Amino acid sequence: MTEALVLPVGQLVGTYHDPADAGGHHHEVRVGGQIHELTDTELVTWVSAHAAPDDRVDDGPWTTAALLRQLTTQGVPRPAALVDTLFDRRLLTEVVPGGDGAVTFARAHRVVPTMLGLGNLPDQPWLYAIGLMGQERIRVSRLVFELWAWGHLDENLWHACDALAALEKADGEVAGPAEVLEGFLHTLHGLLNAQAAYLDTVERA
Repeated sequence: MTEALVLPVGQLVGTYHDPADAGGHHHEVRVGGQIHELTDTELVTWVSAHAAPDDRVDDGPWTTAALLRQLTTQGVPRPAALVDTLFDRRLLTEVVPGGDGAVTFARAHRVVPTMLGLGNLPDQPWLYAIGLMGQERIRVSRLVFELWAWGHLDENLWHACDALAALEKADGEVAGPAEVLEGFLHTLHGLLNAQAAYLDTVERA
């Protein structure tokens, strides 16, 4: 079975400086309707969870263990304690694509787009571009693109996968919601790293 991927939760909304304390500052990440204040090292840990760096030495999925190794290499102090703290604050989460807990994860989260859909590519029409006007950031499959573009309008990520799978079935495709979700989760780090989307929790009444 695929190992559990580590994922950051929330949207970075800025760094704020204390006018009464020279050099005093904190970083804010919004999850649902709640703002979390992060220190510099907490922010480095949260940002590092978005995807494996390009100069990474070891291969394999971007897991909590891989994240800890990377933070140690970067010289971040007490990385295990930092990671545990962010898990406790629900700023980090884990999911196994295709695993038993994937649907539970998808019911509790949604993925919100933050960039523009640029359409498919003339030289590779099976791939779709996401980015800013005149600036492509990432290319994805059609199913990932559709889920990225429209999924945030549904109640949660699982509902979005189920709705997309129903449309695909009507068009003669065979992908079920679990397969749609698994493919999307394998691409999610790329979307997060490109800053094309963020992962949010689903607020329940």
